[in-house]
Amino acid sequence: MKLKDIVRNAAIYLGLDSVKNYIDNVGTATAETLKEVDLLTNLSNLVIGELASAYVPMLYSETETAENGKIYFSALSKDPVKITAVKDGYGNNADFKIFPEYIAVKDGSYEITYRYIPSNYNLTDDLGYKQKDVPAPAFSYGLCAEYCITHCRFEEAVAWRKRYVAAIEKVLAPKNRVMKGREFI
Repeated sequence: MKLKDIVRNAAIYLGLDSVKNYIDNVGTATAETLKEVDLLTNLSNLVIGELASAYVPMLYSETETAENGKIYFSALSKDPVKITAVKDGYGNNADFKIFPEYIAVKDGSYEITYRYIPSNYNLTDDLGYKQKDVPAPAFSYGLCAEYCITHCRFEEAVAWRKRYVAAIEKVLAPKNRVMKGREFI
C-alpha cells in the first residue's frame, strides 16, 4: 500500500478534486494543489505515527551478527522502540540484555524482531503496514479528521475521527475462534 493511495482516498472523501487529479496525473497542478498535497502528506505521516505508537505497532525483523557480544542499534535498518524477540541461527529464542546503545548476546548471527516508529513517508513510498494489517480506508478516515481540524471544520473532524476509531477498533478486535461442536450423550 502506497501513501498516495491513502491521500487519494482522503481527497475523494473530502471533495478535493484537484488533489485527486494530481495524484491520478490528470491535468496540471497549481501551487494551491501542491500545497494541499504537501499538507495531506504531512498529516498522513502524523496519522501513521499515531497508529504505530499507540495502536498497531510496526514490526520489522532483520538478521545481524554480534561481534564482541554486542549488536549496536545503529547497525539496525530502522530505529527500534522495543525489541520483541532475538532468535539464534536455529530459530530458538536467545538470551539477551538491552543496553542504551546495544543488545548484549553471545557472538554469532541473530534474527532481531523489533517495534519501530517509521520515518516520514513521501507520496510514492510503500507503507510499513500491509493491507491485511490495517485497511487503507482506516488511514484515510484519520487523514480526513486531521485535515478537517486544520481547516477549522470541527464537526466534520469529529465524524471522521469516529469512523477512524471504529476502523481501528475493528482491526484490534479479537479474531473469531471456532469452537468445537457439542456432543450429546
